[in-house]
This record gives sequence, structure tokens and C-alpha cells, in this order.
Amino acid sequence: MNTCPYCGVVTQPEDHFCRNCGNRLHPATPSASRPALLIVCGENGKDLLEYPLEKLKVSIGRATSCDLLVTKDTLISLHHATLSYENGRYVLRDEHSANGTFVNGEQIEAATPYVLQDRSHIGIGDHEFIFRLSQ
Repeated sequence: MNTCPYCGVVTQPEDHFCRNCGNRLHPATPSASRPALLIVCGENGKDLLEYPLEKLKVSIGRATSCDLLVTKDTLISLHHATLSYENGRYVLRDEHSANGTFVNGEQIEAATPYVLQDRSHIGIGDHEFIFRLSQ
């Protein structure tokens, strides 16, 4: 019997993520050993922070309940966007934000899933993120 190392709930052998807390379970294959990343870029183009996507769903916004909290950017909504791992791929959704979410310079439609590719540039408020698949 397997259990989630984060919340202790019983998991199934085929589960890659905990169905209770959403954290990534110990990888079953070496290729899944490193999660995808969101890289926060600075104004000078340098990487400021790497945020590993270790949960099935990562919320982005100014609300303290968000996983990726960006408090000082007033162009970002409280619950701006969600990045989810669905059917073997990463999907970005704008959560009806006031100022929109952009991928590679194009605004995505609110609540509509947008499948991310490696090195996609995501614009949220004054922030730029780069999505990177694990290597």
C-alpha cells in the first residue's frame, strides 16, 4: 500500500500526483524525476526565480491562497491564472482576470485551456514567466 509523503492519503501505484493534496508523488520513471518549471524573469531578462510545478494545479495571483503569490504587481488579479497538469500536458487558463493572460505575446481567452509548449513565454501583469518542461 502506497501513501502520499505529504498528506498520508492512500495512493494507487499508477498515480503520479496525490488525488488529495495535488503534490507530485515519487516518480515512477527517471524521465519524470524533475517537474516542469515556471521561471520568473526580471526586467533585465535575467532569471529571478525557478518555481517547480510539483502540484496538479498551481494558482497564480495576488491572493494569499495562491500557490505562486505575486503581491506587488497591481495589474495581476487576486486569482489571475491557473496552470494544471492534465492528460500528460500542462495547460494554462486565465481565470477571468482584469488585464488578461498572454502566451508568446498573444492574449488567451478567459477560462479556455491553452496547452503550453517548452519555452512558452507567459505574460501576467508586469511579470514574464518562461515555462520549461523537465529535461
